Amino acid sequence: MGQTVNTSVTCQDANRVAHSKGPRVGAAVVTFNRLSALQRCFASIWEQSYPPSTVLVVDNHSSDGTSEYLAATAVTSPSLTVLRMSENLGPAGGFAKGMTWAVQKGYDYLWLMDDDCFPDNSCLDILLRSINRMDGAIVFPQTIEKTGRPSDYPGWWGVLIPCQLAECAGVPKEELFWWIEDTEYLQWRLPIIYGAQTIYAREAITQHTATRPRHKPAWKYYYESRNTVYYRLYVQQKRYARRCRRLIKFVGKTWLRIIFVEDEKLKKSRYFLKGTWHGLKGRLGKTIDPASG
Repeated sequence: MGQTVNTSVTCQDANRVAHSKGPRVGAAVVTFNRLSALQRCFASIWEQSYPPSTVLVVDNHSSDGTSEYLAATAVTSPSLTVLRMSENLGPAGGFAKGMTWAVQKGYDYLWLMDDDCFPDNSCLDILLRSINRMDGAIVFPQTIEKTGRPSDYPGWWGVLIPCQLAECAGVPKEELFWWIEDTEYLQWRLPIIYGAQTIYAREAITQHTATRPRHKPAWKYYYESRNTVYYRLYVQQKRYARRCRRLIKFVGKTWLRIIFVEDEKLKKSRYFLKGTWHGLKGRLGKTIDPASG
């Protein structure tokens, strides 16, 4: 299932989302081997003062009991739909599949989040009231990190998107697999290419519990370097010198981290250099399986 765009929908249609009473919202959650987080995420969604019409879970081929839990939950929860992938497609593929499904179902809005995102019970209601003040906009909640600090980074932590905008602009690039797929879609394609306004609804709160371990697996260095190089060279436009400076800064900072912080320095160096080379060549896709370490 690739990008699905209804050719009968023009970009102008994205600015004419129906304001009928009770818009239909499809919540989409992407999960992979984080059952306890997913259960908490579910509880947060189902306790919303304005509940979504449906909750779609894209299971990226979890192996920790998530599949069994979802199958049992779906029996007693008619608003739950599960899409289980035959392999791990990463957040890029997961959100692409979930958004494609929701758009085809004809919902008014898409509410997108990772499985470690826990919205307060008034979050969706506030997001909807915010988006209704500006047609065709994308609305981000205020994300509170595990440290208690707020974050304004526009990622998959409860963003609300009009379905007609997604029909017009397409879905995230599946071939990015992991890393920067949210940047390409939420920070570049929607606002820069398709002109969508961005709103931050500070009163709509989500908790984000992700932690950053001291040592990252080698495969992350591959995708971080590959996708960052690709994004700076092939996606962003104009300000070429500025983009190159940022790219050089990223390469230098990452290289120093591997040398002075990481374990398995040789393996991670190889993955980093391979990713950088593939980014320069524009080679994308799921090239390295995270299961390889």
